[in-house]
Amino acid sequence: MLRAARSVVSSLAVVAALLLVAASPENASAQTLPTCAGPPVVAFDSLSRSIPPNFEEAFGFEDTFAASDAEVPGPIAVEMLDRGGRPFFRGITKADERSDNSWSVSLDRGDRWVWIVAKYTEVAADGTHCARTIVRQVNEMPLRLTIQARPSGITALGRFRPRSDPTYAAAIRAFGEPSSERRYRGNSCRVRWGLIGLRIEFANFGGYDACDPDKGRAQSAVVRGKRARSWRTRRGLRIGTSARSIRRRHPSAKRRKRSWWIVTGHRKFGPSCNGGPCPFPVLTARTARGKVSSLYFWIGSAGE
Repeated sequence: MLRAARSVVSSLAVVAALLLVAASPENASAQTLPTCAGPPVVAFDSLSRSIPPNFEEAFGFEDTFAASDAEVPGPIAVEMLDRGGRPFFRGITKADERSDNSWSVSLDRGDRWVWIVAKYTEVAADGTHCARTIVRQVNEMPLRLTIQARPSGITALGRFRPRSDPTYAAAIRAFGEPSSERRYRGNSCRVRWGLIGLRIEFANFGGYDACDPDKGRAQSAVVRGKRARSWRTRRGLRIGTSARSIRRRHPSAKRRKRSWWIVTGHRKFGPSCNGGPCPFPVLTARTARGKVSSLYFWIGSAGE
């Protein structure tokens, strides 16, 4: 995984670094060939131009059919450079492995971008060879950690949409690989994404392993700590917000001792409801020292 560089260099400096890489000894044979003209025959496949931090993007290569009479029979050399133009990874993919998405790139929060360079030899129908270099800059995508809640439950936690897909696998696609995973109370699995201060409890009441990405279903979640300050409701409530501003931002919020029920739902059955719908908190803000210290969510995708 790429670590953040401390200094930002100009695009000219990065281009110069790429030229130095092309002229390195391991690429000396490619330097004896003329540079290919026209569009490339092979290009990056499934490689986005921006990805969320801590998210692993798998990619491969695909034929573009830009020149039907040309081909790339040999290997493709892959190199990754940090934003200072320094290489931190080198590898080679064979012709029969190009489309397998066998490569991956990931950025830590604050890395900003990484350069991916691929070099290969194109062979035209007449047997002439030329050297090709393709470059892709992959940028860090700003996290959009917006919380959307309705009385029926949480509809969105950033890119995670539990109403359409509440599985553990969907959460991994949204937030990347978690920093920890722990089985809890037999049929639950507590999963933590430390970089964004998020913990989700997955459950499965059908006897399956809740820590299985395809079987675990989001039941509840919490965000707290300094790293959770990127999270906010659509009305701007977040960790560190003054407790006095809660009702101004969410006029329907109800005070419950040291907590505020920001969004309230109703169940059909429950104790002490006098036969009517039972209120319960869908989104709760807990306060400490006059400020919001944590946000709790009820998702309920595994059942009541």
